[in-house]
Amino acid sequence: GLPTHRLVLKENMPIMLIRNINQEGLCNGARLIYYRFTRNQSKQQLLPASIQV
Repeated sequence: GLPTHRLVLKENMPIMLIRNINQEGLCNGARLIYYRFTRNQSKQQLLPASIQV
């Protein structure tokens, strides 16, 4: 099996989504800023530059 792992993110750090979460929502390459973390939840904001028309 896989060894245990941990992803460490800092608040207000820009990240890029690399796997589709929802076919009608966020998609590969979307840039986000995570700004709040709780034990089982995170709050993020989509960066305007990543919106494609």
